[in-house]
Amino acid sequence: MILVIGYGSALRTDDAIGHVVAHALDERYSASDVQIITAAQLMPEHAAPISRADHVIFIDANAELPVGQVRIAPVAAADSRAALTHHAAPESLLRSASLLYGRRPSAQIISIGAESFAFGLSLSPTLRAQVPEIVARADAVVDAVLHAPGGTAAV
Repeated sequence: MILVIGYGSALRTDDAIGHVVAHALDERYSASDVQIITAAQLMPEHAAPISRADHVIFIDANAELPVGQVRIAPVAAADSRAALTHHAAPESLLRSASLLYGRRPSAQIISIGAESFAFGLSLSPTLRAQVPEIVARADAVVDAVLHAPGGTAAV
């Protein structure tokens, strides 16, 4: 099973891009071996569903990338014990899944350049115009994993 986690604040304009992309993927893969989760932030509780997945794809906004740019990178489990807090990073969740449940799936993060994190319920016009291309890139990642031998692929 592939687990897609789109996260970010749905109340902060471009920070919601993880939700937007995850919902678009959910429409395409609703009847397949892909599970979609959206969240305002990654939480320690996400370690349980992560441990049940064969591959995890995290999707999030990134203020350091040019708006609309997509960066896809592997995610490795954190090497050291991170402090337990009310939110977590992808690396620490992979480590938690391994320590608590004995499973550590392969994982990737799709980071999407964002320009506005102001309060608001819609994406900035610049990012909104690029959503179809961004969704297509994310769809290609999911599709590559679905069709890779063993269910994992680096894209």
